[in-house]
Amino acid sequence: MTAGTRRLDLWFAVSAAALSLLAAVLVLRLWEANLRVPLAYSGDANAYGAVVKAIADHGWYLENAQLGAPFGQQLYDYPIDSTATGPLLAVELLGLPGLSYPPVVNLFFLLTFPVVAVAAFLVLKSLGLSRPVSLICAVLYSLAPYHFYRGEGHLYLSAYYVAPVAAYLMLRVLGAEPLVDGWKSRRTWATVALCVVVGTGAAASKYQSSPRCVRMPGVSETLEPSPETGVLTTVAR
Repeated sequence: MTAGTRRLDLWFAVSAAALSLLAAVLVLRLWEANLRVPLAYSGDANAYGAVVKAIADHGWYLENAQLGAPFGQQLYDYPIDSTATGPLLAVELLGLPGLSYPPVVNLFFLLTFPVVAVAAFLVLKSLGLSRPVSLICAVLYSLAPYHFYRGEGHLYLSAYYVAPVAAYLMLRVLGAEPLVDGWKSRRTWATVALCVVVGTGAAASKYQSSPRCVRMPGVSETLEPSPETGVLTTVAR
């Protein structure tokens, strides 16, 4: 891959992120919103808000003296948050400038749109699709109704960038392409990095990209790599 090719890929990835974020702003009509308060303030959104506020106020979410009277709240055995290390670290980074929890929640949710779009674009491009097609599909994927439906009410589910990354790894395995080629290989470390991305994502996003989504009766047995592109395609029987 030449430097010019990398720059072109980067330009398309940035374009996917910008288009996704712009579309989200238009759909959510953010010019009418007050981003100093949460976009959602009911149901599970309050539970996620409590976690984000605990990180903003106390550095991490596991202990919070402001909740769980009279002894304070401890979430060491609460499994939902423990599976979302990546999103939680992102929340902590967003809160470093001293932002209160509502802007952090809103900013995190809005950033899921470009992040999902970029992840989808890179995966589709790696699987052999052209840049324009990958761009269009990635933006549409990031703007799925699911994304707006989950919103801040299910904050981790909105960060479904994990799904295309996990699908990419599974498709490469099904295509009999080695993912590890010695510890000094760039491919090996790229695979390790992608596994870390998947492993630190929310549990529900991992479930979305589980083998059940790829290995379906009558379909997984017919997946074969295209002789022209190497991309896995279904063969009718």
